Amino acid sequence: MRHWWVRVSAILLFLVLTAQVPFAQSCFEKCQSSCRDISGHVNDGCVTNCNNAYCRTQPSQPHPYGSIAISPVRGYEGISWGKSTQSEADRAAMASCLKAGGQNCKVVFQYHNTCAALAFAKGALHYTTAIESTEEKAKSAATAQCQRQYGFCLSDLSACSP
Repeated sequence: MRHWWVRVSAILLFLVLTAQVPFAQSCFEKCQSSCRDISGHVNDGCVTNCNNAYCRTQPSQPHPYGSIAISPVRGYEGISWGKSTQSEADRAAMASCLKAGGQNCKVVFQYHNTCAALAFAKGALHYTTAIESTEEKAKSAATAQCQRQYGFCLSDLSACSP
């Protein structure tokens, strides 16, 4: 009899502790932090998998907004998606950029109900953004546009907001 009470108490404690922090509040930021490679760049495939596995919200509530933020110092970046308002998306992208180590981060692109990507030119002084129907298409479009304008470019940041 005593053992079941310990289990019930542990479950209740877990529910009380987890109820104090909204699930979706920092899920993306946790995914992005856990999906950085040794150089600090985000692996967008890892973030997508993490988001699909852990960050899904109730499907009846639309969360169509996303934003991209960058820091002009050394090209730090942050992205958000699946937010219920544009201001929430902007705050999340800024927080992600700052958490990555950026200084003076600013939102440079906003999107909703689509996929977006960011491509940086060599040296991280110039960038382009693009939207498309999928992450891969958005990354390709951002990279192609960046290369036409600035030469060698890479896109390592993309997301879709339903």
